[in-house]
Parts: sequence; structure tokens; C-alpha cells
Amino acid sequence: MGLTIVLICVMLLLAAALGGFYAVYRFPPTIRAEIFLPAPNVSRQVAAPQIDDPIPEDILDYIDQESEEHARLTRRLRARSLRAELGNWQAAFAQLQREDNLG
Repeated sequence: MGLTIVLICVMLLLAAALGGFYAVYRFPPTIRAEIFLPAPNVSRQVAAPQIDDPIPEDILDYIDQESEEHARLTRRLRARSLRAELGNWQAAFAQLQREDNLG
């Protein structure tokens, strides 16, 4: 009697498993994978105002003390924007030196 109950339980488990597999085979699940990539970090550079007069030599010598090219270009742009803000090269040079001493 005990063996019969065990066989019936095993057959019921097999029938349930086969029924589940058949249901998945007949109506397969739809799997959607959406990947959201973050937007690239694009920094916008603010163009310095156009100034016709060239940067004085003493300021160029001070700027060229930087060892890397991108730092020299950034300092030239900053010097030109300071010239546009402050009105003359001497004030721009003094502000550039103050900014360097703070950093």
C-alpha cells in the first residue's frame, strides 16, 4: 500500500512538471531587456570674448610656465576672459596671479 501511494505521488509530480513544461513550450514567456545608457558627459566650453589686442609678453611668459599644453591653452582663455571682464591686461594679470596663489 505504501509503495502505491509513493508511485501515485511521483506520477502526479511528473504530470505537473510535464504540464508546466508544455505550457511554457506552448506559450513561451516574452523577455524584454532594455538598457538605458547614461548620456555622455559633455562639458561645454565657454568661448572667450574676441579681443583684438594680443596678450602681452610678460603674461605669455607667466602662462608658458605651465608644463602641459592643455593647461597653457586654458590659462590663455582665462587671461582673455579676465581681460574682457576687467578691462585691461594689468588687472587681468594680477587676477590671474591671485587665482594661481589660491589654488
